[in-house]
This record gives sequence, C-alpha cells and structure tokens, in this order.
Amino acid sequence: MTDEEYVRSRWKKAYQYQSLSGVPFIQFGPHALATWSAAAEFTRQREEEIRQLLEEIAQAKRWIDLDLRKSIHNMDASYRILARLESALAELLKGMKEQ
Repeated sequence: MTDEEYVRSRWKKAYQYQSLSGVPFIQFGPHALATWSAAAEFTRQREEEIRQLLEEIAQAKRWIDLDLRKSIHNMDASYRILARLESALAELLKGMKEQ
C-alpha cells in the first residue's frame, strides 16, 4: 500500500491541493502537510496515540470496577478521569474513518 493509499484509507477526506504560490500540499481531516509520506507518518503516529489512549481508557474502566467494590469515595475521580480520556480520544479521532 502506498503512503497515499494508506492516508486515504484512514481519513474521511484526504486530497492533494496546490497553494496559490504553486506549492502542493496534502489536506487530510483538519490537517495539512507537504507530502503523502509526511501525512502517512503523521497518521501512523496518530494511530499509535489512539491505541495508547484506548489502553488507558480500558485501565480506567477497570479502576472504576474496582472502586465500585471497594469505595464509593474514589468513583467520582475515576469517572472524571475516564471522561477526560474519552474526550481526548474523540479529539484524536476527528476526521478519521472508523476502523
């Protein structure tokens, strides 16, 4: 799979444009970079961030399950942490296709 195919497969919108000065750039989601290879590298890094965040969300959910069994006092903090993680995940996924 080429860098262009990879980027197009991950983002809802991925196009190549030329600026008014004649410089080409790649627009994908809310981002723009100069080459397909730069866009592909950015996308790989974004997917790794998403993977890590999904792991953190799973861990937070396990903590909440433990809190339910141990103490109601810690639940509020656990739910706030989970909400922040899920908000960060939503931000990372903006413009990306569901995989």
